Amino acid sequence: MPEAIQGLARAAVGGSPGGGRSDVKPETVFIQAAVFSELPNSVRLDATPYGGWVMVSNAEFEEAEQELVEAGWHFSADGLIEASAFGCDSKVLERAVSRALQKAADDELDVLEITRMTLQQNSGLDYVSIFARSRTIRRNPYWTPSAME
Repeated sequence: MPEAIQGLARAAVGGSPGGGRSDVKPETVFIQAAVFSELPNSVRLDATPYGGWVMVSNAEFEEAEQELVEAGWHFSADGLIEASAFGCDSKVLERAVSRALQKAADDELDVLEITRMTLQQNSGLDYVSIFARSRTIRRNPYWTPSAME
């Protein structure tokens, strides 16, 4: 990740909707809090509250996703979301993330994975663009543990 983006992520202390430090970077995954609370305890996900979402900090979300599929959950790819923000303060990244999460919520999506972030600077203003992959996640009503055998 470019050093400027890393610096923005580190500078965004206290600006996240959860009130904590933002460590948003490519591959960061957000899950709607209501959906996250329904996930099985057998799937270990380290998460931090982030407004109505939780930010999953597992390094290997793909493994956790596979565990969820094995536990009877279904993911569907829904598309791409782009959001941006500009300003001259340390909360530019937070505003871009919040806009991406709001777009996902408006489209009734449950999972958002940041895939790319860009930063442009001009005349003292920062412009951050976030590109994310969105998904829905649902419990498969037809799944039984014996169905995996």
